[in-house]
Amino acid sequence: MNISKLHAALVTLMLALPSLLPGGTPLLEYLFEETGTTATNTGSLGSSANLTFYNSSGAATDLHSAAGSGVGGQGIAFDNTASTGSGSAGTGGRAETADASVSTNLGALKSFTIAGWFKVDTTTTFGGGQTRLLTVFTEPPAAETAAGISLYGSDAGRLTLRVNGTGFTSATAKPYYNTSSLDGQWVFFAVTYDGNQSSNNVKFYLGTETIKLTDAHTTGSIAAGSVVSSGTALTLGNNIGGSGRPFDALFDDIRLYGSTTDNSGVLSLGELETLRAGAIPEPSTVALLASSLLFVVAMAIRQRTRR
Repeated sequence: MNISKLHAALVTLMLALPSLLPGGTPLLEYLFEETGTTATNTGSLGSSANLTFYNSSGAATDLHSAAGSGVGGQGIAFDNTASTGSGSAGTGGRAETADASVSTNLGALKSFTIAGWFKVDTTTTFGGGQTRLLTVFTEPPAAETAAGISLYGSDAGRLTLRVNGTGFTSATAKPYYNTSSLDGQWVFFAVTYDGNQSSNNVKFYLGTETIKLTDAHTTGSIAAGSVVSSGTALTLGNNIGGSGRPFDALFDDIRLYGSTTDNSGVLSLGELETLRAGAIPEPSTVALLASSLLFVVAMAIRQRTRR
């Protein structure tokens, strides 16, 4: 038995699993599987969209969680739970690009999808609204002259997407957080925007580790056309350059897909469900990898004892 070949085959299998994700290569992809004060962008925009973690005082700080705290009890997450609350009543950390170059790359998008996971603790307090999730946007976001993309939440757990000066908010009946049925567990969120259309071009999706996506729970309209470059940095979990509107939560697998030419930046329901399910280790996959690894180890020990 050639152990090295078997080991190589196992490694190939493990590396192939992420390639099953849909929608091509995202522009932004933050998996948070590193250490230190930087979150690496593994999307197509590359290192220019890397993020630096900052605490509430504005100092660069390692805000990675402990190992095993990510979705499915796997890996590492962005830990912003040192925040004093969510919204304008709290202060907290953030993850932010070094400059505004990313806004240029996102500024001409005709369609996009933002998707990822967050986990809000059952004891988190909410106040003042405007809990910032992802922002590459001029302020104030409600101004008609505003530019860019902003995704933020209300105290009631509804998400609002703003494109340039226009926004749309998800349904009251489907809160993403600040509800006993979801707080304390990982929530999958997704919002799509098709600027090629002027109506029914925004869709919100909600799932968990155990609840599949069945359809968009809210559909609305933002007649904003293509995204206008904001000329700002991109920030996760708070205001750009500030600490006053934190999202007190863990974050994992944050992605942004987009197109500057057509509606291909909009992921379908099936593609989004594949994203959701792909973050959760399937028992069969885990069992296969574990048994294969044990077999490699056992064969290696057997060969050594025969020598």
